[in-house]
Amino acid sequence: MTGKDMRKLIVAILKEIKMLEDKIEDIAYAAKYTGEVATSSISESLREVIKFSEDSTKKILDNMDKIYENSKLIEEFLKDLASLDLEAKYKDKIALIKEKNDENKIFLSKAYELFSFQDLSSQQLNQVIKLLEDTKNKLIELAELSIENLDLPEDKKSEAVGKVHELLSGDRINQDEVDELLKDLGL
Repeated sequence: MTGKDMRKLIVAILKEIKMLEDKIEDIAYAAKYTGEVATSSISESLREVIKFSEDSTKKILDNMDKIYENSKLIEEFLKDLASLDLEAKYKDKIALIKEKNDENKIFLSKAYELFSFQDLSSQQLNQVIKLLEDTKNKLIELAELSIENLDLPEDKKSEAVGKVHELLSGDRINQDEVDELLKDLGL
């Protein structure tokens, strides 16, 4: 493989990484708009999204638990009121309150079911994080192998591998840094 071919290969790899990061960053942006989620890397951003989602879900479920407990208390109060000798119009109102309280408990049960999405979402985001990290590691390995195949002194290869690793492990890939690396490699 000629130096020119190697340059094209390295440039292509780095451009693909840049495109992948840009696409992922666009997706992650939707989660960042809350102001609660803002970190330096895409994987960390996704981890923050998971944590934010888990924390929010826990708070919501805690409040729903309190509502359910209140509904049980209301049910007990209504039983006590229903056992009293009250006028028919009050018994009708108590029956209506009981009916609405029972409906609220059904709505709460349905809401509990809907929150099962959170665990599934976390699992899926964790799979995306793993895929991103595995992809980045494979791309680093590929770039390192490509550099190892160049006809350069070992110290130059080692320095170039370090720069590639630094570039690909950073948050953003700057074209000027890529050009500088290629220049250092003589490509």
